[in-house]
Amino acid sequence: MLKISLLQIPLLSFSRKFNFWKIKAIELWNGHPLILKVIWAVTAFFLLLFIVFLFLLILSRIYKNNINKKTERLKESLQESFSMYLFNESLENISLKEKNEDIIKLFGEDNLKRPFYRTILMKELMSLHINYSGEIAEKLKQLFLILGFDKEVQKKLRSRYWYIKANGINIVQQMNLEQFSSTVLQFVVDPNYILRSEAQVAYVNLNKRNPFVFFVELKYQISDWDQIKLHNALMLYENSEIPLMGKWLKSDNESIVVFSLKMIGFYNQQEEIDTIKKVIVLECLKENRSKNIKIQAIKTLGALGSKESSKALFEYLILEKRNRKIIIETLKSLASIGIFDDDVDKIVDFLYTNDYDLIFHSCLAIKSAPNGISILQNKGIEKTEFMDGIITYAFSLKN
Repeated sequence: MLKISLLQIPLLSFSRKFNFWKIKAIELWNGHPLILKVIWAVTAFFLLLFIVFLFLLILSRIYKNNINKKTERLKESLQESFSMYLFNESLENISLKEKNEDIIKLFGEDNLKRPFYRTILMKELMSLHINYSGEIAEKLKQLFLILGFDKEVQKKLRSRYWYIKANGINIVQQMNLEQFSSTVLQFVVDPNYILRSEAQVAYVNLNKRNPFVFFVELKYQISDWDQIKLHNALMLYENSEIPLMGKWLKSDNESIVVFSLKMIGFYNQQEEIDTIKKVIVLECLKENRSKNIKIQAIKTLGALGSKESSKALFEYLILEKRNRKIIIETLKSLASIGIFDDDVDKIVDFLYTNDYDLIFHSCLAIKSAPNGISILQNKGIEKTEFMDGIITYAFSLKN
């Protein structure tokens, strides 16, 4: 006869119950149609998937919260280190080697070996640098180099991925790392638009001696937005550092010519008027004529606002008699500069048309002459009702 210990009794009881419910579950499962079994299986699968997803989401939130807390604590610690570095006069009275060693100790030699620490440190350093200029900005730049971040920038610029290169170029520009200007120059004609755009702006910021040297090889068109960014980069220059833009008016790249004309007008480069006149004549003689270049040249002459630019506009008005839009732009520029009384006769012919805009802007140009209104009235020109209304309205406007 088998002997059963007291410890085995609960196990036997559990085993019997488990087998009983197992048999019941199998009978229940086998007693339902296949379609219902499929629905239950799919429901159970998605329920399990949802539980796993929820579990991973909770873990992700916990991880991110820990990282954020750790980052905030580190930022507070770094602010103290930055203050000690920037305002510690004792660092100024020691040798360069000792200074570098003290700075390494200040930020922690072991900490500087940790990728997470270095990433946050670089971001905070760059964030601080962008808000300062002068001596403090230069000190932060020196700190950037002492901590070896220039080596990390170099790695980014050598990356095979364009977005990592673009990030490296942004850092070079922000920290004004002129030693990388030749490397940045390699990307100004890159086929990738974003990389090329970032490199062009960065190079203009880095190389003030010859900021637009890359125009020689640039085959891609410079977008309007990129022209704005290049102009913003030029606005950081001293007036004496602004390069003359006339030499780029001979470029085969239309966008380069248009941008150069804009800069000539903005920086009032009067010495380039003769070059602009040559460009206008050349564009008029070309079979494949660029309206954008001609219109911008006209606007630039108007912006220059000198006697020479007025003379150039009248010369162009004689050449251009086929394009309504360009004639109107020329009349606008003449009106903004102001013409002489002797020039009124050169514009009167444009009044004899049924084009409202052409008559209107011709009137404004005539009105800009010292005695333009009286000269026109004394001419006794035959006015149609349409022409008379436009002339009366144009002359009634305040300057």
